[in-house]
Amino acid sequence: MAVTVGDPDDHDDDREIPAEYMPTAMAGAQALLDHLQRMDEIHAAFAANALSPDALKPVTAAMAALPDANKMASTLGAGLLSLANVSKMITDSLANLDWAKTLSDRLVQLGAFSDTFVRAVIAQSDNWRGWPADRPIVDVIEELAQAGYPVCWVPRHEVILALYDADPTKRPTVLVEHQISILNDCMPVLDEVTDPTLTGLRDALYRANAAFLSGHIWAAQSLAAGIIDTALRAAFSHLEKFTYGKAVTEVKKTTDASIADYRQAATYWPLVKALTSFWPGDPIPMTFNRHASAHAVSSAQYNDANAIVAIMLATSMLRELQQNLTDAGEDEQLVA
Repeated sequence: MAVTVGDPDDHDDDREIPAEYMPTAMAGAQALLDHLQRMDEIHAAFAANALSPDALKPVTAAMAALPDANKMASTLGAGLLSLANVSKMITDSLANLDWAKTLSDRLVQLGAFSDTFVRAVIAQSDNWRGWPADRPIVDVIEELAQAGYPVCWVPRHEVILALYDADPTKRPTVLVEHQISILNDCMPVLDEVTDPTLTGLRDALYRANAAFLSGHIWAAQSLAAGIIDTALRAAFSHLEKFTYGKAVTEVKKTTDASIADYRQAATYWPLVKALTSFWPGDPIPMTFNRHASAHAVSSAQYNDANAIVAIMLATSMLRELQQNLTDAGEDEQLVA
């Protein structure tokens, strides 16, 4: 037996699947169906929760079973609809095979799961709320964060999209154009930093913000860079002996973070750019660099755009540290 796939009226396009290949094809199809079956319990877990950061905790174990899930989510929505259409074509051609229609139905269900996944990512950070449904949030977040632009907790998503849409060489200009809204976004986020171990840094960052708004740009950048350095050591206090290189290595390990760790990972991704190695005598980087801010005071490093990046990054890091402490306290209460 051989199964013909193609338009029966167009014999030039007919393709035959030799009978000896059918067992392999059927086994492959069943394996795919078995994998899709695992999505049911995950989708149900999402549907049963309000998709707040706290509500995401119960589904962490289920999400861990999906490799590179965050990478998959940004493209699944549109791609799965196309796959569902392809599966329908297969169904029409191979009507005698029950798995084809089942596969079509399952792909549509998986598309719905992908949409839920993306909404779960959006729920992790307040500034991602209201994200346009037609914009791929995972792609946007990863490109900007890994290019050195903070995107977690601040700024508002309209600014994030403006940065993403701009030519990379024009992104510093976009920051300057939105400087007031960005700094205004930082203030209420800093207000949420209340742990006694962090309030000193928070108050210092208030002053950096005020210095910028008063026109003291270099002072603002210098102070924010120092706050980043202090917050960095708190964030990576688990390292046996802190070095900038070790911190960067730890950050790079999180590029494939699960949904449960996604926001925290994305908070620290800009550090890879900010901590790029710089030694006296090296060309002074034009983008924000912690080392150059400390050891190469010049107009090449100190400017409005870099000061804004430094303030945003310090704000993002302090707010993430606060969230970690809050979550740890809630976990202790649950254990008690």
